Amino acid sequence: MKSWQVFFFTLIPFALVFMFVIIGSFPGVDSELDRSLIQAPKATSTAGPAPTAVPGATMLDLVANNLLFDKDTLAVAANSEVVLGYENQDAGVDHNFSLYSDDSASEGIFIGPATTGPENRNYSFPAPAAGSYFFRCDFHPDTMTGTFTVTP
Repeated sequence: MKSWQVFFFTLIPFALVFMFVIIGSFPGVDSELDRSLIQAPKATSTAGPAPTAVPGATMLDLVANNLLFDKDTLAVAANSEVVLGYENQDAGVDHNFSLYSDDSASEGIFIGPATTGPENRNYSFPAPAAGSYFFRCDFHPDTMTGTFTVTP
């Protein structure tokens, strides 16, 4: 290889990269678009969404954040309509709310569709008979669980 080829194919690209690094380090040179590609979306609320009012319904809220629920117990009256305002704050992560007869999760009472965060959703379902039930996120059943109590 001739010396001019070594110069052209090694030193010129190196100099160009160095120049772009130096120019890009000056304040005000980067664009808003570049920063938006680097920064993850931020949750703007720590409380659950306001459930849509349904006459006579029991209104609950539940937040999924960092692969955990903000509550591990929920309570409603037997045979009432339940509206659960559900907020998934985990960006790009699927969560749901599902209610089972017990912690074996073999008998589903209500299986909510997935939400990909950040997203708010209202789940509506009839409360089962009085008793103690198990709820979880089917995508993270080891960390996102709780007890759903239904009173007479």
